[in-house]
Amino acid sequence: MKYALALRGISYFKNYGNKGQLPKRMDGSNESYEINFTWSWPFYKTNIIDPLIAEGHSVDIFFNTYHSEKLEYFMNICNPVKSLIRDYNNNILPGDYRHINKINYDTFNLIKQYQCEKQIEYDLIIMSRFDLFPIAKLTNLFIPTDTLSIVEKRLDTFFFVGKPILNEITDLFKHDFMVHEFVKLLYNNYNIKTHIMFENITKREDNHDNKYNIHPLACNTRNAFIPNTHWFRTNDMCRIKDFDNMHNPESWHKLLPYIYDQYWNPTIIFT
Repeated sequence: MKYALALRGISYFKNYGNKGQLPKRMDGSNESYEINFTWSWPFYKTNIIDPLIAEGHSVDIFFNTYHSEKLEYFMNICNPVKSLIRDYNNNILPGDYRHINKINYDTFNLIKQYQCEKQIEYDLIIMSRFDLFPIAKLTNLFIPTDTLSIVEKRLDTFFFVGKPILNEITDLFKHDFMVHEFVKLLYNNYNIKTHIMFENITKREDNHDNKYNIHPLACNTRNAFIPNTHWFRTNDMCRIKDFDNMHNPESWHKLLPYIYDQYWNPTIIFT
């Protein structure tokens, strides 16, 4: 099968938050953190790209990101077939869902343009972000190719879009809606069947009274590298000291049975 892996958003930002992009914490502080695709790429390669290629599939990569000092390096290691590169706009704040929807819309259209140029069609499009660690091998998961799959009904970390509904999903992102309400919108307004890969994420308490939420497909890089005091911090399960080698994707796999057994009931849900 033909797969498209589309990565969108910020690929590198040394001190994200230092120009007021993040909302203030209750104590008035506003700690910045680093977004760096250098950390994420080995996880995408090991857990998404290589397993698909090993099964005989092809994977084309697409970029929708911003100019940065590391962009040339990212382009060289990933070799995207088509890219959309813009200057970063500091005036756009997190939570601007019109902007997020526009990024998604532009990224899906980038893939559609390439399909037309090359006279090909992808069987499955994987839309994701530069700031994630995919920690589970994609080929171990059930992902239908005739509809939409998402990790959890309020997460925008991954969209798995089957060939038959690419146009419909693309057009949806022309509208204004909160991206976390995407599944509700699909079901109520468009009657599009959605495969939800896992049950709802809930915040739980660990033995150290730390709140966290984690799912077995991907972890956000900010949760692993931010200071303990940061408002985005989840819990020690996602942090560097818990792994023998943070940058080795295989070191994460020892954690997966624990997450699956203790915190998740992987399921097949169609709405």
